[in-house]
Amino acid sequence: MLIDFETEARKIVNDEVTESKRPRTLLESEELDLDHFAGEVARLVKNYDNLLDMEKMLVDKAEEFLTQRYSAEEGERLVDKLETQHDISIKSVDASEEGSTLDTPLAVGAGSGGE
Repeated sequence: MLIDFETEARKIVNDEVTESKRPRTLLESEELDLDHFAGEVARLVKNYDNLLDMEKMLVDKAEEFLTQRYSAEEGERLVDKLETQHDISIKSVDASEEGSTLDTPLAVGAGSGGE
């Protein structure tokens, strides 16, 4: 996920240098738009509970662990036991069905522009 943020932030800097039509230095090709990167990290921090399903990730990891070390049946049995004995039911929710109510941070300089 952070790699995606970095890629986007580096692309912004590279696009800005390309638009200026001057040769890019090695240092510039390694730069990133820290404002963009920080904004993406802030969005993740502020909305992690909406963006990351920790319960599902933990159950998936435990199921994967048992599947790899023992068998797929053992992984399935774990999921069944979690559901029947511990009231932990992990349901898959499609992101497009869920709808997004995330707060997106404003970009620097975004506003009414009255000044």
